Amino acid sequence: MDDIIGRLKHEFSKGTVLIKIIYLNVGVFVLSQVIDALLHLLGNNYSISNELFSLPADIELLFQPWTILTYSVFHSGLGHIFFNMVILYLGGQIFLQYLSQKQFLSVYVLGVIVGGIFFVLGINLFPVFDNPIASYSLIGASAGVMAVLISIATYVPNYSLKLFLVGNVKLWQLALFFLFLDFLNINNGNEGGHLSHLGGAFIGYIYSKQLQKHTDIGLWVGNLLDKISSLFSKNRSPFQKVYKNKVPRNDYNFNMSKRDKEAQVDGILDKISKSGYDSLSSEEKDFLFKAGK
Repeated sequence: MDDIIGRLKHEFSKGTVLIKIIYLNVGVFVLSQVIDALLHLLGNNYSISNELFSLPADIELLFQPWTILTYSVFHSGLGHIFFNMVILYLGGQIFLQYLSQKQFLSVYVLGVIVGGIFFVLGINLFPVFDNPIASYSLIGASAGVMAVLISIATYVPNYSLKLFLVGNVKLWQLALFFLFLDFLNINNGNEGGHLSHLGGAFIGYIYSKQLQKHTDIGLWVGNLLDKISSLFSKNRSPFQKVYKNKVPRNDYNFNMSKRDKEAQVDGILDKISKSGYDSLSSEEKDFLFKAGK
């Protein structure tokens, strides 16, 4: 048992931000299920996730502002978290081939926040929710997951995937399929949850469209998390920049080299967008991998 725990600790500490988010979700799920089961055996129907950490859509939100983030790490059941984590891992692995861990975290957190806002607004604006005795709340990482998936599908839409029993599909086709599922099921219950998914998809699309224009709308998220991390650790945040210019340099030559590198990256991304990742030569793949670092 100690060996298993040791390996899990090692994988968490050395893993990417994607792995850390998956571990966080799974760990919180297991812990909350154990606590709720013990409370149930003691004759108490109190649910730690529903009472303290789920996102309410009414006036209670003013007194529980932390729930705009915490709702995303709680899930209603094994199927709920399994599906979310599989899609997050799939989309996250592709995302990190082209963009940074800091950008991944920014998109994920933005998806959670905007998905929560779509949920709250939808509950209070659409007539279908006009039930005076109903109390609506939201849990699950789906909005953040959709943000990551739609973001990378927008960034490299022609990335090719080989799926079991389906064959080769483009990433944009897979993303469109999941969006279609949300629209298809929006009148089959959990309307608020599907609204949050669409909110995550919306901000994921906007993020990548702006990033292609060299504007990172999620930069403030990473910077804020850096500052929060620095309050609890003397070590450098894992999302802070790791390069510093410790020797004098010729700024003109440096800027020219930087622009040339960016132009080459843009050219490779355009080629991926038109013909897919597999169309790249081994030299182009190596260059893109090193540029991503």
